[in-house]
Amino acid sequence: MAFQLSKNEFSQGRWSNLNETFGPGEGALIFNPADSEIRLKLLGEVVASAPTMSIHQGMSMRSSILPIAGRLDTDLGFPIADGDVVSLYSSNEEKYIEHRFENGKWKGEPPFVRVCEAFWIAKNAPSIWIQKIGE
Repeated sequence: MAFQLSKNEFSQGRWSNLNETFGPGEGALIFNPADSEIRLKLLGEVVASAPTMSIHQGMSMRSSILPIAGRLDTDLGFPIADGDVVSLYSSNEEKYIEHRFENGKWKGEPPFVRVCEAFWIAKNAPSIWIQKIGE
């Protein structure tokens, strides 16, 4: 199944789609029109075995399958390839920062993904992401 976005609004104390869920490795983009910060509490279960995820060609939003932080390719085992572009949101700069992988290396700093942080990935070819527990 290809990547797709869905809309779920929070109004008058409840979500418009109460059955909305996130699977391991999925991400969300949250629009907050208020001037104040919002905090979300997300609950779930940690995947017990070596998790895998299909990463489709084109653009999608992903996050670490496991609740760990690290450099996307070396620490988290993301299958990066020439021409791929990772975009991480910088709350300090209030914009997305692109991390391009070209000629077998990162152009600039490699992306570091925090626990529960989603990122955009533009892949030139589909691949499988396998995260290994304890590595």
